[in-house]
Amino acid sequence: MQEFTGRSALVRGDRRGLLDRILDTPQLEQVVPRLPPELLHRVIERCGLEDCGALVALATPAQVGRVLDLDLWRSPAAGLDEQFDADRFGVWIEVLVEQGADVAARTVAGLDPHLVAAGLAQHVRVYDIAAFAGYVTTDGTEIPAVVEPDGGLECELAGCRLVARRPDAWDAIVDVLAALDDGHPAAFARLLRRCVALSSSRSEVDGLDALLTGGEQAMFDVADERAQRREALGFASPAQARAFLESSRRLRLEAPAPPASGLSARARPQAASGTPPADDATALVIDLLAEAGLVPSPPRGSLDAAPHEELALLANVLVAGCTLDARPFTPQEASDAVLATCRLGLECWPARWRDGGTLSDEVLVEHDVVTVFQVGWTALHDEVCVPAVTRLIDVLAALPEHDPETQAGLDALRLELTRHWRAGTAWQARDALDVLSTLDLPAWTTLLGLIAECPVVRPTIDAARPGGPRRIDPSAFSFIASRAQIDAVEAFLDSLPALLGG
Repeated sequence: MQEFTGRSALVRGDRRGLLDRILDTPQLEQVVPRLPPELLHRVIERCGLEDCGALVALATPAQVGRVLDLDLWRSPAAGLDEQFDADRFGVWIEVLVEQGADVAARTVAGLDPHLVAAGLAQHVRVYDIAAFAGYVTTDGTEIPAVVEPDGGLECELAGCRLVARRPDAWDAIVDVLAALDDGHPAAFARLLRRCVALSSSRSEVDGLDALLTGGEQAMFDVADERAQRREALGFASPAQARAFLESSRRLRLEAPAPPASGLSARARPQAASGTPPADDATALVIDLLAEAGLVPSPPRGSLDAAPHEELALLANVLVAGCTLDARPFTPQEASDAVLATCRLGLECWPARWRDGGTLSDEVLVEHDVVTVFQVGWTALHDEVCVPAVTRLIDVLAALPEHDPETQAGLDALRLELTRHWRAGTAWQARDALDVLSTLDLPAWTTLLGLIAECPVVRPTIDAARPGGPRRIDPSAFSFIASRAQIDAVEAFLDSLPALLGG
């Protein structure tokens, strides 16, 4: 059986080596425009945007636009709604300009002007110079010119005054706008009009200050357009992903029939995890990225029949709405977790749902892979996370008294676990588990993996057993894909009183 572990095929420290190998690919200028934007983004995440300028310069504006949809929006924590990252936008402008102002201008000219204007509005204000000039009213009153305070960054360009709102990326922004003016005047004029409108927007002064300013409305519109594009490509919003995963934990396996699928994947010309048509040069790059763990592994065995669009959609849901060790999933981890959960779902599929035994695993995953995933997701919650929480609560109640500091931590842990367990979010008591590290380090590490949104098994589950090896690798884990792994979890939980009672 395939084991779904948290280890990359490429040493993670070899980021520069991976990028050098990609850049040495023959006919790279023909290969890069054929790469799916999601795959290009994974390279940028692995190797660093600042080092990927030469790669980005070869991408089409359409590719860059899709990559920006992925890269410019950050969540303050895994599963929370994403916000536009103005600092990251500035880095993108700088990286593009480093490849040449004309290259940057060509790319920016092909991007959504609403996105570019909204991003620029976070960095600069753009005013018509005429708005700053002095004048005389019809009644002879002289209105002096508006003078900006000394010390601010500003310049004049094409009849407009640019005033920096923040110093970072200022030079790059001026360079790219000047190159736009020279090489792409129509795109420059559209962008500048939009920037002037956003810079001139102010809050209402008549009590209607609950209305959005022009800049806020622009950012809201950009975010909404992005959400629509991503939904069409099979990406779930964090809110949608959280709702789906929460409902999937509550599947009633005792029901007489499986439920209707709670998640649908539209037919799409490009799946989020897909790869481009292969030629020799493209295949070479894809092989490099697969070696680096950036191309999700294909399903094996009975999951060969699963629609890849559905598997990609489920992986996107985990990335958007779930955590792994209190951090976001990587795309490869999400893909591995989906495959493991589906394998578990096939093992746990209720016999009454197999229509008298006539439904094979292949037929199930071909026609209802989402429900197969939900069965596995329910099993992870009901047979791994919940037993781990309830058993730990019982063990804590029966432990002998410890020194005052440790006992206070144990009492607090029991209260936190009980409160979050009743709310159905036991993993939110994760930080309180730290006190267990003073009692038994392997047991604590193992419990961190089990009491989780997506429970995993760590090698320390064997070290946690009495007489087992004491070597600890807290970063290693395996996704739970079989009942045999659940049996190992049950054996570990049976040993908790001896482990923690010491």
